[in-house]
Amino acid sequence: MKGYNRRDLVVRSEYIAVTDKNSCINCGKCIERCIFDARTFDDGYMLYNSRLCLGCGLCVSVCPEHATIMQQRLPG
Repeated sequence: MKGYNRRDLVVRSEYIAVTDKNSCINCGKCIERCIFDARTFDDGYMLYNSRLCLGCGLCVSVCPEHATIMQQRLPG
């Protein structure tokens, strides 16, 4: 279900997903769940583009290590 390309249909949250890289086991579950393609794999490690994140929290709901949480988006 990736790449909906209809970001205009979603309300942006004032929160953003943040992942603790020390707790992340790079299982890829958050990458599979992210419908905005904000998370990708590179060389076996999760990469995150916060500009693509709309703060839906779907990635948080599937993290087996609870390494990803929602935090308030910084202004700007």
